[in-house]
Amino acid sequence: TAGETVDLTATIATGEVFGGWLAKGVELEPMTLTQSFTMPDNNVEIILSKRASGQGPLLKLILSDGTEIETEKTIGETVTLTSEITGDVTFTSWDVYGVEIDNEIGETITFTMPSNDVYIKINQE
Repeated sequence: TAGETVDLTATIATGEVFGGWLAKGVELEPMTLTQSFTMPDNNVEIILSKRASGQGPLLKLILSDGTEIETEKTIGETVTLTSEITGDVTFTSWDVYGVEIDNEIGETITFTMPSNDVYIKINQE
């Protein structure tokens, strides 16, 4: 319900590292294990990201067919993604978690890799 306090706690197993809270629809401090926020009057999506110890931040790209591509990135690295359109497929938007971008409906997005993980889904019809 809008106005309700929501509490989140990340549980990280031995051998894992907290990769951040990846949120859409609400702003969270991405790298704290516990979070509280007031539910806004809109939908909120939150992903708890974690990775193997010793691994840098991950970029996880989810293609419209469900294929997942996961790559380790360097903090501060410039990342540019372009949606390749083939056949009768039409690009519609990006769902972006863990980093702010300026244009979620453009076919190309660019951002600087933060210290937390980033998940991006390509939406196509």
